[in-house]
Amino acid sequence: INFSFEDVHVKAAREIAEVCTERGIERLVHVSALGASSNSPSEFLRSKAAGEEAVRAAFQNATIVRPGVMFGAEDRYLNLFANLLSLSFNRVPLINGGTARVAPVYVDDVATAITRVVNDLSLDGSEIELVGPDEVTMRDVIRYVAETTEKPLSFINVPDRAVDALGWLFEQFPSPWITKDSLRLMGEDRVRDPNSQALGLYDLNIDPTSIERSFFYLHRYRHGGHFNISETNLTSY
Repeated sequence: INFSFEDVHVKAAREIAEVCTERGIERLVHVSALGASSNSPSEFLRSKAAGEEAVRAAFQNATIVRPGVMFGAEDRYLNLFANLLSLSFNRVPLINGGTARVAPVYVDDVATAITRVVNDLSLDGSEIELVGPDEVTMRDVIRYVAETTEKPLSFINVPDRAVDALGWLFEQFPSPWITKDSLRLMGEDRVRDPNSQALGLYDLNIDPTSIERSFFYLHRYRHGGHFNISETNLTSY
């Protein structure tokens, strides 16, 4: 059974918040997404924004946590690009030249942050945005993956007008790795607004982990896999 973004991000979130209110639950932490906006071209981010509104309408003092793009051993982010490089003749789609900026956050840091939010009553009702220390472009991220996996790389530049057509093509495969909406996300900035008043990892006394931590699971894509362990430095881009 497949559920829509509306089902999961809005309806389910609203029902949970309403049940919490009805049962007298005093605290609720809702996990949204960095960049959630009703004006986003991405259905994912629009539904996340609608989910926040639904939760706050039903449970006014809910704490909203917005992780950025997450990476970790079983992610569908860096592993996605590594798989594409391994299986697609080393060609990767790049939306609008890959200029969109991201600040990938390590999944363990997100888990630690949520645990601290749960254990700190003073954070009730807060907005918390979680990003990593490396603010880079999508082009930089894919180059880093290519260097780490030691794969040759060439880009397929995809302008806005072609995003949905390419996404539709990927969606024809069973369990597609890429969809129209995931391609739209690749063209969106996913970094903190410098004027944001939301708390961050440093406010929770967490030192954010560099994307270079991903070396320890990406190097398995190399020829020789775990036996080939020369490291790559993202700062070289």
